[in-house]
Amino acid sequence: MAAGCRYVGQTPGTVYAVALLLPALAMATALWAGLAPTEMLRDPIMVAGGEQSQFYLGLFSNLGVVLWTAAAAICLFAGSELTGDASRQSRHFLLYAGSFTLVLMLDDLFMLHENYADRMIYALYALGLLYYVARFFRLILRLDVVLFALAIPFFGNAVVIDLAPWRLLSDEGIELPQALDAASPADRDQLRYLGRELRYLLEDGFKFLGICCWTTFHVRAARLLRQPGAVSARMA
Repeated sequence: MAAGCRYVGQTPGTVYAVALLLPALAMATALWAGLAPTEMLRDPIMVAGGEQSQFYLGLFSNLGVVLWTAAAAICLFAGSELTGDASRQSRHFLLYAGSFTLVLMLDDLFMLHENYADRMIYALYALGLLYYVARFFRLILRLDVVLFALAIPFFGNAVVIDLAPWRLLSDEGIELPQALDAASPADRDQLRYLGRELRYLLEDGFKFLGICCWTTFHVRAARLLRQPGAVSARMA
């Protein structure tokens, strides 16, 4: 019992204060903005009027957030554990990778680029990725580079579909050619529906595959780089 008390006593009081203060401030801000407590506390599907049986709504989107979070947490934890000059490059690599992945997770979770300046946000992410590759290029080559190389085109395809200037696969469906003007309204609606579904199948499918490759690469990198002398052995 005494040992347990000593362990709890080692946790700074600020940890408990922040853990209580941040949710309280968030709820106070929501109430001040006129939001109902249920809009902040309940599951989004339930707030939107979904039933408990509709657990599959947004399934792959939720799984993507889980994978982003896992990669960020593992990289940040592994990087914070590394010490010494010999592990400096590995530490910088893991901390940057974890921080960058954390930003991507927050974007995916709160739909930041969908609701704000998507092209500007994408440009910032591209700059962050370019810095990441340029700064740690030699180290990335000596890790599981195939997974990393697969993640980039998957993400790229998703971004291209998202930002495509044409409206063949727009949110409203597809713009039908004039040759189909004689088609019945039901047939035209069906074609628009198929076009919309195809767009999201490709866009979000590519994104999920990219997340899987990105997460696997960084989880394996964190495990490998925690081994003693990992950087010197791989840079030789």
